[in-house]
Amino acid sequence: MPSSEEVKFARKIAQDFNYIYYGHHPHVIQGFEEIKGSALFYSLGNFIFDLNYPETYPSIILNGEADESGFIAFSIDPVYIDDYLTLPAKGELGNYILDYISMRSKELNTYVHVDTDNQRAYVIVDS
Repeated sequence: MPSSEEVKFARKIAQDFNYIYYGHHPHVIQGFEEIKGSALFYSLGNFIFDLNYPETYPSIILNGEADESGFIAFSIDPVYIDDYLTLPAKGELGNYILDYISMRSKELNTYVHVDTDNQRAYVIVDS
């Protein structure tokens, strides 16, 4: 979970602006939150840093889709660091990473749909 200070800060700004908040410092995957049209992504993981802690190996790539009104959709691709190389996470590993981000996001009242056949997930944006 992100720190209570980080959540408080991000939620305060989300009340007043339609924006994307992206935090990265913890180097581990954390949940997503959608509030009043704002997307709060607390951490996408480690991605390329050379840390030797197993909890920093899974990461995700966030894809955003926008139109003239702003961001309208987000999808997630799982990746995994193997011997300091970032590689696509396929099969069971990919689904495990996506299920984890889905669980963490649900704790923040945001839903992520996992497509287990294609190892891709979709953030359910409240319209």
